[in-house]
Amino acid sequence: MRLILGVRRFASVLAFMSRAHMASENPVPYTEYLTPGQVAAILQVSTDTVAREFGNAEGVIDLGTPESRRKRRKRVLRIPPRTLQRFIAEKLVRARS
Repeated sequence: MRLILGVRRFASVLAFMSRAHMASENPVPYTEYLTPGQVAAILQVSTDTVAREFGNAEGVIDLGTPESRRKRRKRVLRIPPRTLQRFIAEKLVRARS
């Protein structure tokens, strides 16, 4: 299979996500969220692209301010690793045989 992402980068994403799950020994379910900058570095795209792609995705938390009559909205997104995994799985490109 040919990936949009390099195999090493994908492996590092999986390793990061498994460490995040192993580090939480609390009985309260807690997920370490990723910032758009972290996701942009993993996917090698801009933070604007991350905001556009993940802005309305399920599980993403938007901590920003709404748009008003005189001010643009400010987006402060927090993206769970599971949403990033789902996004990568949907974007995999299969090699032609």
